[in-house]
Amino acid sequence: MLFRSCPCAGLSLLNSASGSAASRGSDAVQNKWMYESSEYILENVKPKVLWGENAPGLFTKMGEGVVERLREIADKHGYSFSLIKTNTELHGIPQRRMRTFYFFWNTPTVPMLNWKFREKKKLIDYLNEIPEDATQQDMFMVPGKVTDHFRPYEYVLEKEGLTHSEFSAKFKKGTIAQYLDKNELLDDCIEWLREKYPKEGFSNKKSTKTFIDMLEHQKNKVSQGLGYWDASPHFFHDSFSALIGRNMFNGVHPVENRYLNVREMLHLMGLPLDFEIESSRQVNHIAQNVPVTTAMDMADEVKKFCNSELKMTPYSFMKQDNTNQKVIDFEEVNQIPKRKYKVKKAGFSGTLDPFASGCLIVAFGKYTRLFNYLNKTPKTYRATLWLGVQSESLDIENLSELRIRSEELRVEDIKDNLQSLLGEVEYTPPKFSAKKIDGKRAYTLAREGHDVEMKKSTMTIFDTKFISYNHPFEGILQRALLPRESQLYQQLAMGAEHVLAYDSLQFHQSAALQSRMTLSFHPQ
Repeated sequence: MLFRSCPCAGLSLLNSASGSAASRGSDAVQNKWMYESSEYILENVKPKVLWGENAPGLFTKMGEGVVERLREIADKHGYSFSLIKTNTELHGIPQRRMRTFYFFWNTPTVPMLNWKFREKKKLIDYLNEIPEDATQQDMFMVPGKVTDHFRPYEYVLEKEGLTHSEFSAKFKKGTIAQYLDKNELLDDCIEWLREKYPKEGFSNKKSTKTFIDMLEHQKNKVSQGLGYWDASPHFFHDSFSALIGRNMFNGVHPVENRYLNVREMLHLMGLPLDFEIESSRQVNHIAQNVPVTTAMDMADEVKKFCNSELKMTPYSFMKQDNTNQKVIDFEEVNQIPKRKYKVKKAGFSGTLDPFASGCLIVAFGKYTRLFNYLNKTPKTYRATLWLGVQSESLDIENLSELRIRSEELRVEDIKDNLQSLLGEVEYTPPKFSAKKIDGKRAYTLAREGHDVEMKKSTMTIFDTKFISYNHPFEGILQRALLPRESQLYQQLAMGAEHVLAYDSLQFHQSAALQSRMTLSFHPQ
């Protein structure tokens, strides 16, 4: 798998550029990094998965143009494409940070990523995890007391008759500027400043505005119903806001009369307690990344895909929202030609399973009516079978049981038994098949939990060709399973010693105990 993190400024709400190629939106020049790197990697590296992250805007209407371009790149190189939106609070860290992850999968359809939720601690409890001897607790973006740095806050504490920790518990979240406005205290605070700190501002430079100038400016903007630049201390209660921009300078400790130190910011990004930076100026570079636990949870899903442990969907495109655990958009494989060639009607001459690859005839518009007159048989299939594995879908999903056979089969016995497949064969399709029941795909009903009863079908097999047999089994990515109840399995697997139940991860780790057989056959 390959991960890359391209600049997100093209879709970031922090992008304030206007009237230029750098302006926020799908056409922003910064998005070219995603397009060009995707083209190069999929063309030359050809990974199982290419994935990355970007601003939450990629998941919204703002990013529709970018998503469409990325899907075109995926189609061009034979990949499916999906996105998932999530919040770092769902990954165990008290930081409200929305991000969008996007994935190019080297399969016709995308996997269903597991919903993620880790219990998070309250902000103060999370910060208290930092041991006293941890380094860089004396490094600050803004040193000193909050009341010394922003004199209007000293006024607020004096007016309330509270300590910093008491006011923090009462106020919970918001800024001091918002508190003054909401409680109609701007004029009173200005008079208090004129008496105590008439010339004081954020610094001692003569050109710097005083606190009185700032509050007068705020009053003027509010009176016009306009917004204003709020650089006052910011309280966050149980969860910190996204650790970016001014929040790193204005974020107040929930108990102590100070701003957050560098070690606390690093901890909010999920970084190890022994991770260090050279100066406080480098904190912004750290904050531009994805919090560690968020990235780790996404990487875990990619790893599961590479190990064939994720359930595959019938969709070539999908959007998952982890914040409410819903799939909000998807597109089935047969919709790709419609979108690519901008036509209203397209049809296929058959259906491919998510794990299968092959050739299908596609017709557009009125030509779909010709399918009934096409000779689509006989067909040739090439399959690799796990002997003795139980699965409701007869593929590597929904595994439930495994028979372990220690003895190696004789190739002559396999070839003799394969001859029993010739001729007309009656079989019951799995409930996860593409066959329709009352106009709806069986696999859709099965995934929705409905009890699906499949009718028996017949097919004629003209020829089988044995290709290879390996024992013990060393493969992972297989196309089909040979169930215990099948005639061929019963003939091949007599004498199996015992039966064990596995979950999917344990099964793949234990797969070396199994036999593998590859063959091709020609059914009608």
